Amino acid sequence: MACGANSTSVIICLLCNIYQDKGYYIKWNKDLSFLIADTVGVSEGTASEIITKAIQVGLFDEEVFNQYKVLTSEGIQQRYLTAIERRKQIDWKKEYLLGALKEQINASNNPVNASNNPVNVNNNPVNDNRSTQSKVKEIKEKNISPLPEEIVRGGDFLNSIIPPDDGVERNWDRFKEILRGYQCSEKDFRTLCVISNYGEIGHPVWGQIAEVRNSNGKINQPVRFILSRLFKK
Repeated sequence: MACGANSTSVIICLLCNIYQDKGYYIKWNKDLSFLIADTVGVSEGTASEIITKAIQVGLFDEEVFNQYKVLTSEGIQQRYLTAIERRKQIDWKKEYLLGALKEQINASNNPVNASNNPVNVNNNPVNDNRSTQSKVKEIKEKNISPLPEEIVRGGDFLNSIIPPDDGVERNWDRFKEILRGYQCSEKDFRTLCVISNYGEIGHPVWGQIAEVRNSNGKINQPVRFILSRLFKK
């Protein structure tokens, strides 16, 4: 995108908030604009300009944004579905759904997720601003990161974050070992934890890691490469 060096940081911060909050969408409003700008260290005008450009180039769905002021995409929704497919029930906002997922919901009176579990489709409009407003207040008062709150014990950040005990199959130790070898920063590590569901087995992050390995050193910024690939639709 042509909005300067801060574009990647703004988009990463926004995606982290999407995955942390609703998982597959987020309402764009003044509170979120302030939160993103304050976290990244840019003006609210710059943050808004970057998001506008991201919508124009297709990173987020333009029709859903124009109608509901919601940021989402087919890729974000599919990654979320993959990450939570083992849940017994999933709540969806039908009006925000896109692509194959939307077709699946519309085609069935009793839709299921990828694991054949019931999907709860919510057709009732709700106020999505409360969680964002609460998040802004908490961050400003407690000076905490807007990224998801894992169990943190201090020390080496690669060993201080513990994945959730939710029964998901992960290769957590290998995931940490690889990112340590890439000299991954704490911010990028936390971001990759969110996106990959803490190194979940079968997640696309492993395909990107394999691509880095097979490049024989030609990819000299592996973490940036992996993040950029995962954020594509």
